Parts: sequence; C-alpha cells; structure tokens
Amino acid sequence: MILNIIFTTKTFKYFRLFTETLSDNADVGIRLVANQLDDDELKLMRQICEQRHNYQMYIYQSDTGQLAKHHEVVTQLFEKFSHENKLFTYVDSDIFASGNYMSEIVESLKTNDVVCTGSLEWVEDNTAPAPNPDLPLWGRHYYSHKQDLVYGSSYFCFYKVESVRRVMDKYGVDFGVYQYTELPNKVRKLFTQKGLVYKSYDTSKTLNILIGIEGGSVSQIESENLHHIGGMSWYLSIYQEKVMSRHNRELASLLKSKKYLSYLKARFQNYQQIESRVDIKVDQDRYVFAKYFADLLISLVDGTKTPKTPENISASLQEKLINNRDYLLKWAKKR
Repeated sequence: MILNIIFTTKTFKYFRLFTETLSDNADVGIRLVANQLDDDELKLMRQICEQRHNYQMYIYQSDTGQLAKHHEVVTQLFEKFSHENKLFTYVDSDIFASGNYMSEIVESLKTNDVVCTGSLEWVEDNTAPAPNPDLPLWGRHYYSHKQDLVYGSSYFCFYKVESVRRVMDKYGVDFGVYQYTELPNKVRKLFTQKGLVYKSYDTSKTLNILIGIEGGSVSQIESENLHHIGGMSWYLSIYQEKVMSRHNRELASLLKSKKYLSYLKARFQNYQQIESRVDIKVDQDRYVFAKYFADLLISLVDGTKTPKTPENISASLQEKLINNRDYLLKWAKKR
C-alpha cells in the first residue's frame, strides 16, 4: 500500500520528520507529492527518495504554475495512480504516528469502501450542524448532526477504487470542494430529497456522501497512534520567508482583540449562536496548536530553542499538546 502525502511550498524540510514516523511505524510505501515546491525542496525530496527504498515522489502537474488547491492534487493523484492498486490513499503532511496505525485501518477496509482517520488534535466535537443552506460542511465534520451518517474526514483517507469510479461515472463528481450551487443537477436534487443541503462541501464530502447513498460504507476511525496537528503549513512557509516574528506578533495581538472576535462572528453570522461560539473556539485552539508545533519542528530541524509550552488552552488540549511534544522530542533523539 502506498500513502500519497501532499506537501505545499516551503514545508517539506520540516514535515519530512512527520513522514518518517508514518514510514517507521507501518509497512507502507510513501509517495511524496510536491505541490509547487521550489528547486531546493525538490532536490531534498529526491535525495530522501534515493536514501529510502520505500519512497518515491510525484510532482503535481499544474497548468497555472500556482499552488494548487488540495482537492485538485488529490483528484490528479487518483487519475494518475488509481489503476495501480485496488486502494487509493491521500494523506495530509502534518500528521505523525507514534505507533502502529495500519492494523485497524486494514481491518476496517475489510467491511468498508472508505476509511477515514487522522482526527485533528484540537477539535473535540466532530459532529456537523444540522443541514442548512447557509452553513458549510467542513473537513472536521465527520458525523451528521443525528449521528446516523458518516461523512468522514478529509485528512488521512483510504478508498476502494471501484467504489470511487462508480460514483464518479454516475454523478460526474470527484474529490472536489463544491458549493451547493455548483453541484451537478442530479446531485443537487438528490441532496435536497435526502435533506443533505449545505452551503458548501469540503474536500471529499460530496464523494463520500454519494458512496454512502449508493450502498457503500464510509467509516471514521480514531487511531490513538495518529496525531494530526493541522494548520501548520502557513506558519512554516512564512517562517522560511523570514517574516515569522512580525506575523506572530500581529496574529497574537489580533487574537486577543475584540476586532478578531467580531471578524469571526461576522464570518459565521449565519450559524446558530452555539455554532458561532464553537467555531471561534476552534479557530483559537488551531492557532495555538499550529504555531506551537511549527515552532517545535523548526527547533528540531534547525536547532533553535524548544518553544515554551502555551498555557492559553483547555487542560485537556494542553495534555494532548504535551504528550505529542514529548513523543516527538523522544523520537527525534533516537532518530
């Protein structure tokens, strides 16, 4: 089995450590997927592929020369490589493993067409809001509001190729992000009949829902040995452009200001009141986690000082952060 791990500009130097943990803790092949990496990053990627027998690389073919959207890369990977195996995978680059993670995935694939994992460490509620044409269905919404449907995450995913092909051919969709108004007519009608109308559908959501409607099975499993930080790419790319400190100060100031909270409330103005509070909290926790682990990876690769543990998160999230930090520091010493 080959994991397609997608890297964006200015991140590979650091996220390659996370990839090593995925390779070290499972018998898998690794395909490093370059989404607009620069020459130095591609050189490093080639060197690592030469050093590790189970690594290979693929450079995303872009018509624009610009950074591609995540779902565009996933769809191209499927079209390029799905004929090689009965299973297709895609993986976010900001996920690391602390132990064997494939056993439960392989077991789940015996009875499911889609298996998703890699839950975000800083999200404690993965239930979607009730369908509403004013609300988006985000990647972190794994389950329907009644807990009777599995939408699946869009971070670390395994698909039976036959099931994907069947839905693609019948409905004319792929792994894309869709606005409801952009969906093919037959899909809009079906979603309306099924009571599944949202403003938009994040990466793979439309595909997953249709696989379920067609009689397939979508499973979301929570592996204690997979840790998805999320939101780190922006910080790592900014750091390499040597403006990290200025952006950190601006963001830190913004997060504490009423202006930022007003912005978030406006952003989610169509949510029910409880949903607005949830998303404001999620955004704040994401900032803390992403910034801390970006700084930690920088310290491990560049030899800078280990960052101070943040205190402005809940006790349960801080415990996760500390456990993840301790594992990575211990693993790095043995590396």
